[in-house]
Amino acid sequence: MSERVFLTGATGFIGGWLALWFIEHGYRLHLLVRPGKKQTAEDRAISFLQGLASSDELKQMVTDQVRVFTGDITEKGLGIEGAAQREALDGVGTLLHCAAVPRFVEDKDRSVYRTNLLGTEHVIDFVRDSQVKDFHYVSTAYVCGKRHGVVAEDDLSDEAGFHNIYEETKYLAEKRVREFADSGRSSVTIYRPSIVLGDSRTGVTCNFIGPYAFFSAISKCKSLFERDLARGGKMASRLGVHREGDRLFIPFKVKGRKESTNNFVPVDYVVNAIGTLVENRAARGKTYHLTNPQPITNERLEHYTNDIMGILGAEVVENTDEGAGLMELLGERFRWEADIYAPYMTYEPVFDRSNIDALLPGMTPPASDQQYFERLIAYGSRVNWGQKSRVEELTSVH
Repeated sequence: MSERVFLTGATGFIGGWLALWFIEHGYRLHLLVRPGKKQTAEDRAISFLQGLASSDELKQMVTDQVRVFTGDITEKGLGIEGAAQREALDGVGTLLHCAAVPRFVEDKDRSVYRTNLLGTEHVIDFVRDSQVKDFHYVSTAYVCGKRHGVVAEDDLSDEAGFHNIYEETKYLAEKRVREFADSGRSSVTIYRPSIVLGDSRTGVTCNFIGPYAFFSAISKCKSLFERDLARGGKMASRLGVHREGDRLFIPFKVKGRKESTNNFVPVDYVVNAIGTLVENRAARGKTYHLTNPQPITNERLEHYTNDIMGILGAEVVENTDEGAGLMELLGERFRWEADIYAPYMTYEPVFDRSNIDALLPGMTPPASDQQYFERLIAYGSRVNWGQKSRVEELTSVH
């Protein structure tokens, strides 16, 4: 297949896996990439994608089928200068906009706003001035903000408000995309994944946010208290940590409601669904929830976590006073992360999947079962929760 696809966000989590999906399916890719501190844009993109590639053959396909254009979506014209802008669009009929900053708190440079909203506006302008016929935008299911109950795929409202800057900027960006769709300039298709975790088969990820913060903290606590108990257990005794049979009891309390659900989907499901829908002409012009029709309850997740990590005491509770001492030990950074994630542990929108189920009735996420979380935790532990992961080192803000 000689069709060319222009893709933003290829050095990010979803964008990286999506780039490999298109490469494996024979497409040629034009990638917009910012240079790194010590790397050119091309070196950064190629090394990142080859780091993700599962075989030498796929690594060679990355080299053969990818062309990198230096730029930045936060700049007008995407920062592509002169003749390079014409070359970037040469033969391109499809543009996928995946680039985003998945941060819940704004920084001093306003990178969340500039990337998620202003960057999307620049991409829309880029498409408007081109011959691109099909524009595809990766949004998030959490543009629903604080809404409860059933959220339809075409629903878009800010009446309930938002939990954080990420949700709000993605909502505003999707609103701009929908306004562009109304102009009729290009077909516009929107994808809304929920909470995207590692590969369902291998557990591999380059994005250690969300539940990984809790897995990492428990792993570090277990190691810390094992050492402390070997030296007499003074700290363990003070914080209520003790042995129960062959396990450690660690009062790791996470704020939330046991019956609430977390809507997790593996990255390979998300990219396979997006790629398949991009190839399906009947899919054009609609919005799709790439979500789990059977989300996992917090109670089930706590059971899996205790069992897989070989501990007792990790628990979702509405009042975290019992574990306050341990939270103090984990430090301000972890408490900050736990507070940011708490809303997702206490409410439960239901994401309607009518559009995607009508077109891809047999394509649903694999079960969020214990075996899946075993793979996620095993991989996270193996790479020290991102500290040793070459893939994670190559990506920062994408």
